[in-house]
Amino acid sequence: MENTTKNSSDLPLHSLEDTRISFKTAQTRIESWLCALKTIFADKDTEAIPRGIYIGPDDLKAIREAHGDGVGIRVYFGLKELEGGGQELSGMVVAVDEEGRHDLVEDKGGELTTIYDFTSPCPNFCAEGSIMLVAVPSECKD
Repeated sequence: MENTTKNSSDLPLHSLEDTRISFKTAQTRIESWLCALKTIFADKDTEAIPRGIYIGPDDLKAIREAHGDGVGIRVYFGLKELEGGGQELSGMVVAVDEEGRHDLVEDKGGELTTIYDFTSPCPNFCAEGSIMLVAVPSECKD
């Protein structure tokens, strides 16, 4: 579905109605993601493949209050080392200018920045029984 409404930076403005997709489309995209990561997890439990990240409404509100109403957010993915070994998906959230072109990241000295990690990864924090928890395909297209 093409959306021709654009802001000054040519990023599309999305309405909820224009961005809805079918479950079949979502399932296909999820299966493609799972297949792409399946090779990385070949010697591990494939159910541990990262599937999503939860960001709470209070956290989104805090970003807007700290950086102004005109900002969006961008989430960068990484792996966080866990105490006792292993890794977990991490979503590092930064505020983005109203045109969507620049991350609003400030180094406040030492360990203090305006890069936030208040995300909760799935697995571990998945919605129980969600239709978005598609099974890892036993066979994938090459």
